[in-house]
Amino acid sequence: MNQKWQNRLKKVKGLWGNRAVVLMYHRIASPACDPWGLAVSPANFESHLQIMQQTGHVVSLPNLLEQVKTGTIRHKSIVLTFDDGYVDNYLAAKPLLEKYQLPATFFIPTGSLGQAKEFWWDELERIILQTPVLPSRLSIQLLGKQQEFSLEPETELTPALCQQHQQWQESVPPPTTRTKVYMLLWQEIVQETAARQSQLMAELRAWAGLPDAARPEYQCMSEKQLLDLAHHPLFRVGAHTVTHTALGFQPPEVQQREITGSKNTLEEITGSEIDLFSFPNGSYNPSAQEILKTTGFKTAVTTFHSAINKAANPFEMGRFHVYDWPEAEFTNHLNRWLKGY
Repeated sequence: MNQKWQNRLKKVKGLWGNRAVVLMYHRIASPACDPWGLAVSPANFESHLQIMQQTGHVVSLPNLLEQVKTGTIRHKSIVLTFDDGYVDNYLAAKPLLEKYQLPATFFIPTGSLGQAKEFWWDELERIILQTPVLPSRLSIQLLGKQQEFSLEPETELTPALCQQHQQWQESVPPPTTRTKVYMLLWQEIVQETAARQSQLMAELRAWAGLPDAARPEYQCMSEKQLLDLAHHPLFRVGAHTVTHTALGFQPPEVQQREITGSKNTLEEITGSEIDLFSFPNGSYNPSAQEILKTTGFKTAVTTFHSAINKAANPFEMGRFHVYDWPEAEFTNHLNRWLKGY
């Protein structure tokens, strides 16, 4: 190869350089229904950790942030993050991370800490996809507009329907009437305020004839468990708003309240500075980013798939959603991500 082309290749390599990846987990569990692919089984998660150790260098999020700041990305750096603070993060993920001595960051929606309630998207799944018998019609106000939904011919949850719901994830078209209604409701409810989301869940429970009772395994961790994570040398805690609101749909005053409220609560509980943030649902806009910059945060991670290089924006750090993949499939995805595609 002549010197001219060698120089061009060096310029291209210098532009992008080494790559790191930030991985996004939510739950370490094996739920019956998982429409968003949030759960990874403990067995698969352990195999993921083993593969990470064999493939790259697992570092903390602050460590990666320092690499970006100095412009010296260590190739194949891998960061683990967990969103939403599910109790299984403490009960299932923590012991495995300790076993392999791997660092991780946990992003917590503070309004759910220690609460005997489910996140609204989990409760919606339970109501629509798992309730044995539902009324044939639903009339409900969403985003200020009255909307009508028909559950026919699936008012009764047959074994065949139940199996379809357990196998379905939102990355493929909804296969049943109930899954279609679930997605239509989710797309509207995610844009509502937190107060309205709670109100809608109460209306849906009443419509379905269900009590206000949360499944323990779907709840957020307690303050005591959070404190244990925060004081652990392997782990860092980050903010994830107060109510897990999608910030991109909210005005600046709500964004400010959600961001500063979560930061202040976490700092009060842990006694440590909180300067890491994750955008709920990956939803944000320039005003949300500006609020983070002016309230003491150093970085914010998103949900869009992008590897990290030295040109990465600290307030728009890409992540890769990890699904419940067995060893070979996870290995394939991780290698592709580290190569930049």
